[in-house]
Amino acid sequence: MDGQAYTLLLGNVMHATVEAIGSFDLVLPTGLIIVLDNCHFAPTITRGVVSISHLVDNGYIHTFTNYDMHDLYLNVSSIYNVSNKRAKHALDSTHLWHCRLGHIKKKRMEKLQRDGILQPTHDESLEKCKSCITASREGASYFITFTDDFNHYGYIYLMKHKHEVFETFKVFQNEVENQLGKKIKVIRSYRGGEYLSYEFVNHMKSYGIVSQLTPPYTPQHNGVFERRNRTLLDMVLSMINLTTLPKSFWGYALEFAVHILNMVPTKKVDKTSYEICHGKAPKLSYLRV
Repeated sequence: MDGQAYTLLLGNVMHATVEAIGSFDLVLPTGLIIVLDNCHFAPTITRGVVSISHLVDNGYIHTFTNYDMHDLYLNVSSIYNVSNKRAKHALDSTHLWHCRLGHIKKKRMEKLQRDGILQPTHDESLEKCKSCITASREGASYFITFTDDFNHYGYIYLMKHKHEVFETFKVFQNEVENQLGKKIKVIRSYRGGEYLSYEFVNHMKSYGIVSQLTPPYTPQHNGVFERRNRTLLDMVLSMINLTTLPKSFWGYALEFAVHILNMVPTKKVDKTSYEICHGKAPKLSYLRV
């Protein structure tokens, strides 16, 4: 059967052209012959793959007896390579780092490459990242972010209730003063009730912190906050969509997204926020996906 009009979507988000569709006799080392129906022949795919779950549905039982497996990554489909003893990650290096860095935009990837933090490549697969395309602004319950206006270094804290904002701010204040030896001088926020409570206002006055409140219904006056939170939620959804992890893992993904943003370039500063804050370039080699 001619299959020129068909293509297969591969694990690295590339497409392979199907030239024929039909039956295939799979001969196992034991001599057993399994007739596979609806097989797709794509010459550009160098290894044959078969759906284990489809075989099980047809009465077959498959047992894994070779435990010499390493470089094993989470597989979100029901497709396994039955001819290879080693499960390998098929993503190209550019897309792999795109995933490791929480699906940051292409321009940030290119800046990391120009600065020598990542190896330069000429791959265009970032334009086809399915996780980025399908990401939407759904998301988290309660969290609060603080961003240094000088170096754009970000902090994030998860909360069960909105009334925890004041106590969370004190934790943030202690962290900044103890770790960086700096004093908070100005807090810019929208006119949310959690920032206007009697105890919060008195606390800022006692520490000499100036409160800058944006006008009502003008999020553009606090653009750093708005853009950062939107970016974080997009990154979290992209990372969650890439895996089979439950939505309850959003908190870990959110904290990791902030960690990533601190280590990648921004439009406002020449160096990464991490480098400005800590005086040395970030190391990305430990990131995995």
